[in-house]
Amino acid sequence: MQPKDDADLVRPAVDGAKRALRAARYAGARQVVMTSSAVSEITGVSPSAGDTFTEADWSDATSPVATPYAKSMTLTERAACYFVRETDGVIDPT
Repeated sequence: MQPKDDADLVRPAVDGAKRALRAARYAGARQVVMTSSAVSEITGVSPSAGDTFTEADWSDATSPVATPYAKSMTLTERAACYFVRETDGVIDPT
């Protein structure tokens, strides 16, 4: 079952990840483990057989086939990567 409004799933996921990363940074953590899903890389893209995905590949969160779950995973991971870049890589989200 999907939420009626994507924001009902996306917003709490993104905001929660940012809060967790800020708290980890405040506590002096140097590494944070984030779980993920392949859905954050493969939704709305058309890979060819044998293609290899890297950390540079992202799902298209604006694709009509992107479910609220796929959008939330993609946008949450992108927010985490942005946080790391903006804080000079103090925390490594592995």
